[in-house]
Amino acid sequence: MRLPLALIALAALAARPPAGEAQTATREFGSTPPSSYIEAARARDQRIASRRASLQAARRSLSALDSKALAVASAGSGDALYSSASPISGSGPRVSFGPWAQVALAAPVNLVVKASVPTSLGLDGSAAAVSPSLSVTHEIGELLWKRPDLPTLRAALAASGAEIALRAARIESAALVLSSLRDWAAAENELAAARSASEAASRNLGAAISLGEYRSGSVALTRLQNAALAASLAVRKAERTLDRRRAAVESLCGFQPDERAPLPPRIAYPELSALGPGDSSSVAAAEASLELERLAYAAEWGSIPPRVSWTGSLARASASEARAEIGLESGLDASLGASVERDGLQAGASIGWNGLYGAPYVGLRISWVPGDAKAEAYREEAAAATLRASEADLRATVEAAAAELADMRLESSIADVERDRLAAAYEEARLAVLEIAELERLGLAGFAELDEAGAEMYAAAAALEASAWNAAIRAERVKADWDFPEAAP
Repeated sequence: MRLPLALIALAALAARPPAGEAQTATREFGSTPPSSYIEAARARDQRIASRRASLQAARRSLSALDSKALAVASAGSGDALYSSASPISGSGPRVSFGPWAQVALAAPVNLVVKASVPTSLGLDGSAAAVSPSLSVTHEIGELLWKRPDLPTLRAALAASGAEIALRAARIESAALVLSSLRDWAAAENELAAARSASEAASRNLGAAISLGEYRSGSVALTRLQNAALAASLAVRKAERTLDRRRAAVESLCGFQPDERAPLPPRIAYPELSALGPGDSSSVAAAEASLELERLAYAAEWGSIPPRVSWTGSLARASASEARAEIGLESGLDASLGASVERDGLQAGASIGWNGLYGAPYVGLRISWVPGDAKAEAYREEAAAATLRASEADLRATVEAAAAELADMRLESSIADVERDRLAAAYEEARLAVLEIAELERLGLAGFAELDEAGAEMYAAAAALEASAWNAAIRAERVKADWDFPEAAP
């Protein structure tokens, strides 16, 4: 009877791999490393492209807010108004419009300079009336009291979240590629095991027929025939699975992969000794969000300083035709005022010079918009409850991160032991094949024992390689959730 020489040769060649390796002789390996597949997949991953664009937009928004005293210029033509002839003053029809230009400096300067030239043209040939003016408004509250810069804080939080999302997308893409490569390699191992089992079933059937052990049509011979057919069908299914998984890698990476899956990468488990719960990305995001909520609550319901501003203006005033008849034609107006606003109460005062009448004037202004005290109390209570809930969520997030870190440290401590256990199991199965082959040669064992040992060797090799792939995937996913320098995008 012919010995399963291929199986014995594999057992003789496929010695126990070195520590940290998952390379056995039960299958061949492709030459393209997993890193090449990962980079190709990242280059065509639209989720990464979307996250990168979002990060760039968030950074530009933050940069614009960080540029203190950013000047913004604007201009307009004003509304054109038509007035018909007035029978009282005897003036003809006129068209009025007011072009203006403005320059505004953002916080903390909060200065607005505006120039306008209101103009009235007579359509009957009368003289044009031009009243240029210049005004300056300066809110000085930012200089007197430090207010929380909520827009900048929100933009910084958005930029941080976009950066975390990009990093997670890149690492998730790598984990997806490694998972696809793992499935491809598993399909190759399954096919190798199925072919070995099919060869064993065919050999057993051929031996039974050639030796005439069973008569034609017997149950035993039919059982061997069914086993051979089932094993052959398993090979076909394994081949189809292998083709599909290889095609999945090609679709993911965008190029035709090697004929064989690559060797699993040697990705060391990240160093965890220096990590704490605060290094978790989820904890960092929760802390930043809570800090923003606290500042927003303080700005809305805390002790808020009043808004203080001053305004100065200078204008050339033109009199109407009726006033021009009594000697009032035009004059230079000037004013200077200040205002204070807090809790719906606004008060202001100004002094000025009326150029038409040649007299000074004083102006006072006060206004109050009362609010619903009970509704305000309910809104404040709701905001405080929301803030307390966010604080509780942060504590829960920190506790979950601490538990996850403890699990990661335990897993890291036993990862080498588990890998060595699987390597030892493979070595045991390999030596069993050689030992049983020798016993079979001496007539002390049969092919059934040898086939069983061969199946165990293939299974042990597949488990050893799968553990290496899974370790690489876990290492990548850990980087997505924890702040490791090497995981930065």
